[in-house]
Amino acid sequence: MSSTGVDRRGVLADKVALITGSTDEIAFAIAQRLAQDGAHVIVSSRKQQNVDRAVEKLQGEGLSASGTVCHVGKEEDCKKLVSMASEKYGFINFLVCVAGANPLAWSTLGASEEMWDKIMDINVKAPARLVKLALPHMVTLEEKKEEQDIWAKPDPRASAVVFVSSAVAYVPEVENHPGLPFLHQQK
Repeated sequence: MSSTGVDRRGVLADKVALITGSTDEIAFAIAQRLAQDGAHVIVSSRKQQNVDRAVEKLQGEGLSASGTVCHVGKEEDCKKLVSMASEKYGFINFLVCVAGANPLAWSTLGASEEMWDKIMDINVKAPARLVKLALPHMVTLEEKKEEQDIWAKPDPRASAVVFVSSAVAYVPEVENHPGLPFLHQQK
């Protein structure tokens, strides 16, 4: 199958994926690819107009997509995102944490307390919070062992969590973007 086609019988048919910060760039491409392979995707962003635009584009390609506003730094928004998936589909197969904060700081040592708090809240605590909220709606290997032989037939509810990170943390300085290493040290 080509990367632009939709395969409802594909490897991800009837899987459910939540993707944070997924209305543009890399996260949108992740949502698009998961949907092209048959998954039902739920996109999210801090702004409703971004969610609407992304959902419209995905649905315009014949893909199964819905979305909601979710600022990952707000617990109520995270609860709403997880509830949307569990109420609509009954379970979650993939949680893909992409959303991140990037306050401009010239160096790690030059970052203010407020910058550190924002980075830690959005890039570290928020993904942990989302996993905690989503996990009850995901099937673990232990549950699968109790139900059946895990190597027999793949369980359509099998689940995974993906944290999107950055290799730029290994680069001491990014030309024309001197504040970016501060962000990438946290991701």
